[in-house]
Amino acid sequence: MTDMAINQILAALAVDVKEFAVCEFTSESAIEIQPLDVIEIHYVLTGTLYLGMANGQCLEARVGSVVLIPPHVKQIMGGSPTPSRIFTPAETCSRRRDGLLHYNATMGDPSSVVVTCGQIRADIGGSFGP
Repeated sequence: MTDMAINQILAALAVDVKEFAVCEFTSESAIEIQPLDVIEIHYVLTGTLYLGMANGQCLEARVGSVVLIPPHVKQIMGGSPTPSRIFTPAETCSRRRDGLLHYNATMGDPSSVVVTCGQIRADIGGSFGP
């Protein structure tokens, strides 16, 4: 595929990012996220996020990092590459007053990692004509 074709495809995409959650972790905790049908985006607000992927790879994302997770990827996100406690989303979830979900895996301790999460929807909004 040529650069021109790729540029045309990217120009035709309509991208919508929906913020939906804030996640907090200690250096010992994590949340296991089953594969989703959407593209996820994680923005690290404080600390260093560790993302364990299904293939055994662990990604490290420092404060200010943006991480895109493709659809259908299982992940373990937390404050350590080897967390001692892994929660399910249901064990940690509550709703904030502003409507965002709050996944709090701190077990009452101060958080060392705070991440905001969103979902990306990309639809073809244009034409690929000449």
